[in-house]
Amino acid sequence: MNKRGFTLLEILIAMSLLAFMTLTLTNITESILITRERVDYKLEQRHIISLTLTRMGDDLSMAFTAENKFQGAEKEYKTGFMAKDDRMIFSTTGQIHVIKNHRDTDSALVGYRFLKGENGTYDLIRYQSDYLKNKMDEWGPAFVLLKHIQEYKLEFYDSNKRQWVSEWDSTSLTTAGRLPQVVKIKLVLSPDKKSDDDDLSSDDNRTVEWIAEFPVTLYDKKIGF
Repeated sequence: MNKRGFTLLEILIAMSLLAFMTLTLTNITESILITRERVDYKLEQRHIISLTLTRMGDDLSMAFTAENKFQGAEKEYKTGFMAKDDRMIFSTTGQIHVIKNHRDTDSALVGYRFLKGENGTYDLIRYQSDYLKNKMDEWGPAFVLLKHIQEYKLEFYDSNKRQWVSEWDSTSLTTAGRLPQVVKIKLVLSPDKKSDDDDLSSDDNRTVEWIAEFPVTLYDKKIGF
């Protein structure tokens, strides 16, 4: 009977093949996990963007200006729409009541603003007052809706001039008491990049551009209470 065993060379070859197969399977598994993580992040980021744009659309659809008598004896309740460069603030009836028995009203001021962070990208924050105030440019507590915005642009459609403009002020002579008919927002993001430490290839670091237009229902009407 042949009792010859494996030679040292055969054992080394077998171990080398096993190590190669293990390394290959490890690399394939790691690649699958990284791809899955990036796909999940893309879907999550797109979901957040969708929710953000939906929230903005809901706020803008309920934007309004009111008749002068609504301001009160001391003109303590201002309504209108102000926008410039990196921000816009307006009166709306789309107040979100989130705290039970909290002192707030259906009519309030809602603002959006782009703030530049330390990494060079912008955060989109949303501000909501508890009620209307006597100033349209007061900013209070806010929370971040969207991060890692590389570029942004706000535009407003003037129904009188029939053109897009970059600023709006309901107290100015040209747009006194009026709202833009449509608000357009452009966002450029890189949804694949979670942090500044991520090592992504140029193909993975593609930017994604979002453009949304929000109609303002009461752009040509003032309401009374």
